[in-house]
Amino acid sequence: MKPEFLAAVAAIGLFALGDALGAAWGKTGKWWWFALMLLAGNAAWVLFAFLNKSWPLATVSGVVNVGLSLAGIIVGFTVFKEKLLPLEKLGLLFGVVALGLFAAARWNPEPMAEAPIDTKVPE
Repeated sequence: MKPEFLAAVAAIGLFALGDALGAAWGKTGKWWWFALMLLAGNAAWVLFAFLNKSWPLATVSGVVNVGLSLAGIIVGFTVFKEKLLPLEKLGLLFGVVALGLFAAARWNPEPMAEAPIDTKVPE
């Protein structure tokens, strides 16, 4: 398994954990939820930066943000017992399709066209 795939899954998981911890802090006001949220979020940003070494920003942002949206819906549905509306369920399906398209573009052994990765930072 490629390290980028593991980093993407871990970043999504840490961002989702940060969201859940932030929700717990907002609901309870307990300071330790806030502290844990900061730790999870900063670790996720380090993984996000690692992914930018191998993938273009558009791909990293797409994978992580769509994955985070899906993870947030799942956490809200399972942990906080929130109800999903029919259009939200459709959005969940589209999110899964979007992740599949990102995965097909980056993890295909013979991509149709390789997107160049510009490692220079604009000045």
